[in-house]
Amino acid sequence: MFVFTDEAGDNGLNSQDKYKIIIFSHFFDENDIKDTVESFKKLSKFYFGNSLRSWKKQKGMIKNNPEILNKFLKDFLGETDNKFLLSVGIIEKNKEYYKNPSQVKDETINLYANLFRRGIPFYKWAYYNLGGYKISGTPKIRWYIDQNDDQGFTKPLIKQISEYSKLNNVKLEGPKFLPKPKVLKKNKSDSIKILYSQTIEMTDNFSGIILKGLNNNDSKYDTTMKLIFSRAKYIKISIGEKKPWKWDNIMISPMDLKMKYIDLIGYDYYNVFDEYK
Repeated sequence: MFVFTDEAGDNGLNSQDKYKIIIFSHFFDENDIKDTVESFKKLSKFYFGNSLRSWKKQKGMIKNNPEILNKFLKDFLGETDNKFLLSVGIIEKNKEYYKNPSQVKDETINLYANLFRRGIPFYKWAYYNLGGYKISGTPKIRWYIDQNDDQGFTKPLIKQISEYSKLNNVKLEGPKFLPKPKVLKKNKSDSIKILYSQTIEMTDNFSGIILKGLNNNDSKYDTTMKLIFSRAKYIKISIGEKKPWKWDNIMISPMDLKMKYIDLIGYDYYNVFDEYK
């Protein structure tokens, strides 16, 4: 399993960002990574006029146009069906719950770790049903993250995830910190590193779009966000004739505010999943 992670927003309680977003892109196969990134690049060129860039560097006329974002995402998700999954964490930086940036940082670590924990049983289930134990032994999670992220922040996070992985007999490889694609290309790095860095940059677009939609508090972005959430919720995954796995990995923090976002993210799958057959 390959996991590419990214965040959007900061820890400040008085910044323009009222939220902090955590997002994971999950892949089982390197070919799926290649196909997904190529689709993203091709459709970005068609809809945005550029192949692949970080959300921060995307044109304002694109960021402020949910209609074109919707068209792009519908085509992209259609082309990459069954290629990847997402996990999403949303922290509302509500001052009734968080008194200082340090508390937001601590909650980011907790939510990050919880998203990983929810994913590990699924990785093991899929690995077993794909015959991985017989072919390769212990399952591995290969974790990649942007080199520009706060590496000090990841130390307590790595400890939590490593301990949980070990308890569940999963080998954690990483996180491996990768520079931006343009830096790797300039240094003539190998094509796989460049591909993985591009996957992080793609993931950055998902987190940026969600942050934009929530910050704007504009219903015009609801469909845009729901399209991204559709890869993180209400998904039945079948392998052979085994009972399908129900993938649902969107988390809201503080949990007390979860009902506030029900219209946007829906109820947990175990309450309503039969409606989404």
